Amino acid sequence: MKTTSNKSSFLILILIFLPFLNVKAQTATHLSIGLKTGYAPLLQYGDDQTNGLTYGIFGDLQVNRIIGRLSYTGVAASTVPNQHFRSGNIFHGGVGYSFTINDKVDLPVLISGGAALITYNNGYGSWSGNKIWDANPQVGLLVAPCYKVTEKIAVQLNLRYLKGFTVDNRSEEINVGDVSIGLRFTL
Repeated sequence: MKTTSNKSSFLILILIFLPFLNVKAQTATHLSIGLKTGYAPLLQYGDDQTNGLTYGIFGDLQVNRIIGRLSYTGVAASTVPNQHFRSGNIFHGGVGYSFTINDKVDLPVLISGGAALITYNNGYGSWSGNKIWDANPQVGLLVAPCYKVTEKIAVQLNLRYLKGFTVDNRSEEINVGDVSIGLRFTL
């Protein structure tokens, strides 16, 4: 009876994923890199919330309509109004689907995961305070409308929310919400 249940489960999985397994005779593969700059209205470390400007680099690999992305985002510490914030770095990867709106506009939607690392000054100890280093795994959503200027160059808007999770009782959640605009070059 167990093998019948396993066969049924396997058959159901095949039926669910069958539309995605339809391999076209010609596969369209695109590799792109891009630079971005933006603003994070939400930079939250525990109960402490602030904002600041961001910068970054990203790379996309798209096969037909399935898209994967690796990205790095840095926070420009001098633009953060919080006196305790020293540095912030976000490393993420994501996978999703790129919807075609028309010949010039695509709408990639990706589920993202990665880590955020920050350096904070708690204001205690010496006159300059004690530096605290913290890191969180994060998951989130990225919506990235893309306008093709030419076949190889595109302008991309990135709207992202990342939810952090603590892994240690001495850690605090790191949550990020940001919007950025970038220039993407398809190789």
